[in-house]
Parts: sequence; structure tokens; C-alpha cells
Amino acid sequence: MASSASSCANCFWLSLGNDAGPCDRRARGPSSSHALGRLVSTVDPEARHVHKTRSHQQDGFKAHLAIEPETGLYIALALRPGAGPEHHEAAVGLDLLAGETTPLDVFGDTAYSTGDARQTLHEAGHRLFLKPAPLRPAVPGGFTPDDFTIDTQAALVTCPAGHTVGLSDPGGQHYQRKASFGDLCTGCPCVSGAPKPGPDAS
Repeated sequence: MASSASSCANCFWLSLGNDAGPCDRRARGPSSSHALGRLVSTVDPEARHVHKTRSHQQDGFKAHLAIEPETGLYIALALRPGAGPEHHEAAVGLDLLAGETTPLDVFGDTAYSTGDARQTLHEAGHRLFLKPAPLRPAVPGGFTPDDFTIDTQAALVTCPAGHTVGLSDPGGQHYQRKASFGDLCTGCPCVSGAPKPGPDAS
């Protein structure tokens, strides 16, 4: 009986649309944290949240198509849950083209233009026409990575004022490489006239 009651309670919270988490008196209640890859349907457990924009959200799946642009024919199709890194557009795009044995001209929007995807497609001999992600400064009037000279082989970064510092090894969750200019930014004419990002660039 206790097991049935527990199953009903879990189903209730799932149907309610809240992440269920532990609370007082051995009960369960809405969790303050967001569960990664959480279920959104008791009918279709593979469905996930599909993030679009703050005003446009939906649940379910994403359809991914590979199309031959001259004829408009679909040459590959994948239907994946709407969330999760393994279902990201770039990961699925690589799966769609995995069976191609001849070089292709690959067109895609920003979602397919990750560094790993571009490297894999380039090594496979494909020509890439993928829209790059827009570069935005950290603060209005600030710098973007394009304003710096970055030499990943020599592990050096030169700022717009001409100062050169070392580039760190990859680290952190996203394996970022960072350069710190520290006191070199103090009194620099590049930062005195307008608001700029802090001394750390990644």
C-alpha cells in the first residue's frame, strides 16, 4: 500500500509539472532547483523541454533535417528529445552526415556552428558555410575576442593596446583558456575613455 501511495505521489508531481524534491516530514514537494533532463510527460517519457525564447516555450521533440539544396530532397532525418547535450543541433548534425563518403558543402545556422562540429566536418573534407555566433562585448562599448590577437599555439594573447600576456591551459567546465592582463589595464587609454570588460579575457 505504501509503495502504491508513493508511486501515486510521484506521478502527481510529474503531472503537475514541478520538479519533485524532498521536504519536511518525509513528504515531497516542488524543488527549488531545476532537474536536468527532467520528464515532462507521463504519456511520452522521452519528451523534454524545448527551449526557444523566454516568451516561446514548448515541450516535446526537435526534428532535424539534412536537405539537398539543389533538389530540396530530404536525405536524412532525426527526431530527438528537445533537451540534452547529446541532442544538441551540432551533435545531431554530425550524426546526419556521418554516412557521407564524399565531401559536401555544408550549410547551417549558428546552432550547428560549434567548435567541435566545425573541426569534425573540416577533418571529414567538407566545406563549411555555417553561420558563426555573433560576437558581443561583455559591456556596452567593450571589446570582443576579435579585438585581441590570440595565438593558441604559442599560448599568447595581445590586447588592443599592444600588451602581451600568456594564455592558460584549458580548464573549467567548458575547458576555457584565459588570459589575465591585471595591472596592465590601469591607466590604459583603451579603457579610460569608455566602459570596458575587466582584466580577464576568455
